[in-house]
Amino acid sequence: MKIHTNISDSPQTPYAPKWNFSIGSEILPINLEKLSKTCLEKEKEILKTPVEYFTDLNGNKKLFDGFTGLGKNSTTSRSPSTSVFGWDTPEINSLKKNIRRCVIDYNRKLKNTIPEQLWVHCWVNVLRFGQKIKPHLHAVRGYSYLSAHFTVQCNNTSTCFINPVNVFNDPEIIERKNEAGKLTIFPSYLPHYTTRHYSFKPRITLAMDITCVDNQVLDYPEGFWILL
Repeated sequence: MKIHTNISDSPQTPYAPKWNFSIGSEILPINLEKLSKTCLEKEKEILKTPVEYFTDLNGNKKLFDGFTGLGKNSTTSRSPSTSVFGWDTPEINSLKKNIRRCVIDYNRKLKNTIPEQLWVHCWVNVLRFGQKIKPHLHAVRGYSYLSAHFTVQCNNTSTCFINPVNVFNDPEIIERKNEAGKLTIFPSYLPHYTTRHYSFKPRITLAMDITCVDNQVLDYPEGFWILL
């Protein structure tokens, strides 16, 4: 696994910002043709299920699409109740094994302790001509851990990560070209977005949240699978 680490300069005052985050990536040996077909078949089923809603900090009920801007006609707006790892196919079963291996490798390379237990929630994002994913992040609470995405099918798009401290005046952007078969792992608090998709062939990715806190799993027990 290749690791890109972004570390701030050493603070010279008590109020200077600091950051330290790493983005890991690896090409996985998955049958992408079969997985693409499965994702598009499952998309039809997912879109028949109800969209998800959430209550914001002001008490207002809003449509949930993960703040991606993909709206109610997307599989992303059903992501909390979608469980891709419940699809019993050779490709998904192989993907689960490879993700387990990559999460362990990511932690070992960064010299971080590997938790005794990990759970993963996985959903599918499908973009069609002209669509893009807006800047968003996955989690900022005390139990935040790792997120990931696996590119199943793409055509000249990138995922762009934003330095979480430098997001306004002159944002620091780390652009990563999407490649079919690539798994990318990053901290869940890291903001990211995609470039616009200009192809009539759907852009398909599998997005994941990985957690080591069982309280988070209890929120969506049907969506999480044991990774370790």
